[in-house]
Amino acid sequence: MKKRISKLLKLFFLLVFFSCNSPQEKIRKYYSELNIKDVELTNWNYDERVGIPNISQSENELEIRRYEKILISGTTNLILLSQNGNKCNAQVFAESNVPKIKIDNINTSNLNSCELIESLLKNNIHRLTDFSDVLKEITKDKPLPFTIMDGKSYYIQVKIKDKIYEMSYSDFQPHLELFPKNKELNEYNNIYEIYNGITF
Repeated sequence: MKKRISKLLKLFFLLVFFSCNSPQEKIRKYYSELNIKDVELTNWNYDERVGIPNISQSENELEIRRYEKILISGTTNLILLSQNGNKCNAQVFAESNVPKIKIDNINTSNLNSCELIESLLKNNIHRLTDFSDVLKEITKDKPLPFTIMDGKSYYIQVKIKDKIYEMSYSDFQPHLELFPKNKELNEYNNIYEIYNGITF
């Protein structure tokens, strides 16, 4: 009798564990955390050029987009990750302007999209602080000793069910060197390292 009760208890705790770690439970958790604010979503001409809808029109249950704008070349790259239930997908678009402007659709068959989505959400991609607010905080006492003329800008869009979040940040590494303990700059760096580690 005791052995049977013990087995039933183990089964119960296993069911609770797996239900709490199911894709739907995780999506509900991140949905409750999603940092939404009154922003007018960027109207990306780039979306039309690569043949995808604006994120507000996306039918995916969960979607993460990172646009990388390279200022010196005027080109944009996009990594789009989506999840519906336990199925994940990735689309990567890379733009070049030599010898002429074109956008390539990169093969992502080797990419573990579900693992990547989970890693980004664990590192708070859905509730990052906008770079303009971070700059206000770190320069409230004195201005920065440099000006970044060229570099990269990043635009993040996260959609979970009916909530959409957008934020942006630029080349943050010089600021991180000056303020290595700044929480927001370190969060940018964590996200950057995750994307930088992607191999196709």
